[in-house]
Amino acid sequence: MTRHKILTWKSLSVAGAVVLLLATSCTRKFEDLNTNPHEASEEQMATDNLKTGAFFSQMLRNVVLFRDGTNLSSDYQVAQGLSSDLYSGYIAPTGTWYGGLHNGSYNFIQGWIERSFTSGFASIMPAWFNIKTIATEQGLPQVAALATVVKVQGMHRVADAYGPIPYLNFGNGSLQNDYNSLQDVYRRFLKNSTKQSMSSPCMHRQIHLLHC
Repeated sequence: MTRHKILTWKSLSVAGAVVLLLATSCTRKFEDLNTNPHEASEEQMATDNLKTGAFFSQMLRNVVLFRDGTNLSSDYQVAQGLSSDLYSGYIAPTGTWYGGLHNGSYNFIQGWIERSFTSGFASIMPAWFNIKTIATEQGLPQVAALATVVKVQGMHRVADAYGPIPYLNFGNGSLQNDYNSLQDVYRRFLKNSTKQSMSSPCMHRQIHLLHC
């Protein structure tokens, strides 16, 4: 019985050593094996504002929609001309698309009237939130300030088109966000714009680089 126990413990010890050896060999180069050599690392993305740059591009492409490889050439027409401009009476299209049953005849097409809202809340606002988070982590308040200026530039178009929008508490982690009145939204726009120090030389350099 004692011999049997000794053999059992020896077997378990050998098995344990084998498992430990395999686990060590599997995880020794885990990071190297699971890192794409063709992608920039987190350390590389932290230089020259690269980590926030892509989000700025996403915001700017959606302030005014145009064909850029992501948005379509028809997106501006759908979001602006065939929605806001048409409803406000700036234009009166006579197109026969959809058998004449479209926004021009007040038979609203959901995809058309949602386009500006989608560009604002699926592109501009998430990109701004990411820039704000990264800029705070990296101690770059001027980058966060510039992102806020672009956010206001884009979202005031959305607010003008739809009125109340879920703006003030965006990014608070809630699954349901209340809609804010146009008055409250514009007060926040003005507060955000005033808060950013446009007299700062650093901000002027950022804006100059953005428009070059």
